[in-house]
Amino acid sequence: MSAAPVPDPVAAYAAALERYVAGGGELDLEAAYALGRQAVAEGTTLLALVEQHRAAVDLLTRGGTRLGPDTLDATFRFLSEALATFEMAQRGYWEATEMAARERAIALMLQHDLLPAAVPPVEGLDVAVRYLPGEATSHAGGDWYDLFRLDDGRVGLVVGDVTGHGVGAAAAMGQLRIAVLAYALAGFAPGDVVARIDVLLESLGKGDVATMVYAIVDAEREELVVANAGHPPPIVVEPGGRPRVVDAGRGLLLGLDPRLDERATEATAVPAGSHVLFYTDGLIEPLERQDRDGVGHLVQVMDGFTGTAEDLCRHVLAELTPEQSGDDICILVATLAP
Repeated sequence: MSAAPVPDPVAAYAAALERYVAGGGELDLEAAYALGRQAVAEGTTLLALVEQHRAAVDLLTRGGTRLGPDTLDATFRFLSEALATFEMAQRGYWEATEMAARERAIALMLQHDLLPAAVPPVEGLDVAVRYLPGEATSHAGGDWYDLFRLDDGRVGLVVGDVTGHGVGAAAAMGQLRIAVLAYALAGFAPGDVVARIDVLLESLGKGDVATMVYAIVDAEREELVVANAGHPPPIVVEPGGRPRVVDAGRGLLLGLDPRLDERATEATAVPAGSHVLFYTDGLIEPLERQDRDGVGHLVQVMDGFTGTAEDLCRHVLAELTPEQSGDDICILVATLAP
């Protein structure tokens, strides 16, 4: 069975144009709009459509149609109606682009206002932070970090990520950051804080999903107490440059149904002079998309490192960050004073 012949676009255009020139009715003029809409859907350029019109007019004159003033005006009206689709499509594109730019600006402003204004100085702990928004064409995300003093000289460290982008993700990030701070300052253990955040996320009823890791650094005991809800694991670089992945306190991410009623809190040793690196998945996702082990590569990059917290931030970003990243990247490094 032979395939149906593909209609010649110029012939179809010429036939519709001829009907309009002959009758001049609004129904015939609607055919021009339909042809323009079809051209947009097929990816035909504006110049190509004008060329179709010119060729169709040429066919009309060869067919004996006389192009008097009225007929000539009719052909221009037909062309204008066909091109109106392109104008509407272009206007819609620019309006969507402007709306996306406004939303990104609002989300970035929310991020700026909701994240810590500055990293507070902490005795016995050297801290460095980097927050890199994704490329300009992407929406702002829901990455966040926090650092705060607890009792007995301990320090709370948080890095998290609300899935999704835009104003909604930034607003949810702000709610979770404030809630984590409140529960932590109330004295709850990391696992209990994470469990309460899970309940909060469910009660908000927006269907958000998030990951986070909350850890308490106890420099006096040389200990890191961790609860991790589906977040990329922290990495410790011990004195001498030996890195290791911290798998303590691992659990499912937040916002799942059914949620977990209990969350693990586990401790791991961090000798004085160690670096602890927390990060969001934007740092390793480009590698993961290439079917590479992002965490494993990060460990290799950190192997043998000696320096300050600032040095480690610069080193990691120089080795892993692509020139343009489609996602936000957040890094928090805490170094225990030797």
